[in-house]
Amino acid sequence: MVNAAHQDFIANAIALKPTIRQYREELDSGNRLPPELARQLNEAGLFQLALPRSMGGPESDPLTSFRVIEELSRVDGSVGWCAMLSSSCSLFAGWLKADIGRAMFGQPPDFRMAGSIRPQGEALVVDGGYHLRGQWDYASGVHHANWLLCTCKLVDANGPLTNPDGTPQIDPLTGQDVVRDQKRYYSSFQFVGGDTQVVYNLEYRIPIMGPVTLAPFFDIGRSWVMRRAALTIADNSTAGLVVLEDGAFRPVRAGEEVQVIPGTDDWRASTGVELQIIMPVVNAPFRLIFGYNPLRFNEFVPNPTGAAPIPIIFEKRSDIKFSVGRTF
Repeated sequence: MVNAAHQDFIANAIALKPTIRQYREELDSGNRLPPELARQLNEAGLFQLALPRSMGGPESDPLTSFRVIEELSRVDGSVGWCAMLSSSCSLFAGWLKADIGRAMFGQPPDFRMAGSIRPQGEALVVDGGYHLRGQWDYASGVHHANWLLCTCKLVDANGPLTNPDGTPQIDPLTGQDVVRDQKRYYSSFQFVGGDTQVVYNLEYRIPIMGPVTLAPFFDIGRSWVMRRAALTIADNSTAGLVVLEDGAFRPVRAGEEVQVIPGTDDWRASTGVELQIIMPVVNAPFRLIFGYNPLRFNEFVPNPTGAAPIPIIFEKRSDIKFSVGRTF
């Protein structure tokens, strides 16, 4: 169990890096988090970053959560993945009443959740609740989880439950009535749509002294889809996508086109300055780069259910990087 008070979760993630490195071989061979590593991640509070304060959780802000996942993933991507999934599920706990959440997860809370948001099961309405049945075939972190998220279609003895207008209650995101003012929505997007790209770079190098050079730069580029056929669902596709159409979700049919996330095919640009020092012996440059992004993608995608928008990509307005070598 974790006491969320006075926790520095970014520092906790950084402190766990040596331990994660020790378990790299076991992570690769076992295809799961080793029990001791999972225990330490849980003790550090990294499985429940978004759990509401009303339930004893930290309710961390998004940037803190992103930094935590980033630090874990620098050492091993699968560790960051599992922490991200459980912490994302802890956000869903906010739909519960606070007293129910406290009773479920304990005080201080012990929250380790795995699951799938695809509604592959059925929730049969019974007296006092629901009887779940089904099979969910993808749930990273299930071996260390103490809670499972199993999304379902609502059914009764006569079949699927319907809304007043006759459409089934099968919203795969919230389980609530779907919004009917949006004709088409796909459950999965092409993230950065592009089979064609254009990149321009302008750089001017100013010698300072000896091996030291200063280089102002400006980069701009864009990717987009020229061959629209590449987005078309094939006849034998197993993508398992759904589309919201006239108030109901249905499988995407062969021949239909997958939607590109709006804005990801727009122009992007960065400008800044680089300080470069040629290192002796190895004859390779040490590069310190400050960049500013006047054109960046920092957007939410509208949620077809009417709930909170879905965060997709958040690019920093400015950043500082360093590298050693002639490529970056």
